[in-house]
Amino acid sequence: MSYSTDNRVIIFCLTVREAEQYSTMFNIPACHSRLELSELKSIIDRFRSHPDTRALATTSILGVGLNIPSVTHTIHVNFPRDVLAYTQEAGRAGRALGNPPAFSTVILPPKIPIPDFPDNDFFGKYILYTSLIDNTKCRRLAMQTFLDGVSEPCTMLPGYTHLCDVCEKQSHDLPQREYLRSEILHYNLT
Repeated sequence: MSYSTDNRVIIFCLTVREAEQYSTMFNIPACHSRLELSELKSIIDRFRSHPDTRALATTSILGVGLNIPSVTHTIHVNFPRDVLAYTQEAGRAGRALGNPPAFSTVILPPKIPIPDFPDNDFFGKYILYTSLIDNTKCRRLAMQTFLDGVSEPCTMLPGYTHLCDVCEKQSHDLPQREYLRSEILHYNLT
């Protein structure tokens, strides 16, 4: 919340129980399918404009179609359902004019479960899972390939791009100079 004085944060949960739990824990509203339409509308209106309501916990009910320009951060508690759900939900942030910064964070459990993957993975559950547990490759590659058929790592995207955590870490790693010297020597000798 210290990012700015008026930004908004959406916490995406997989279940109504989780949304209610985070609502209670952080003293923020919860949105889910068990609420009446009038209750949902009231919460969203308050989230949109009330200075004291800067965060909310929700299920996927707000994952598509919510356009609140002041949302700068989305947080996923646990693995999102699949690539399509994650992309839609993360896309709730950064909708203000001028391409403002937007941040998406996925908080994984300490012990990573291995879920059942459908035989026909039309929505990219397996791809999302492997992208999030693999700390060696840019997080965008597999998801972009799934969605668009092509991909580029964060470091190759044009303009000002926020690096994923893997690319950010790799941008600070120094090259292994001894390894490179030995390879050059080997190449020059052969």
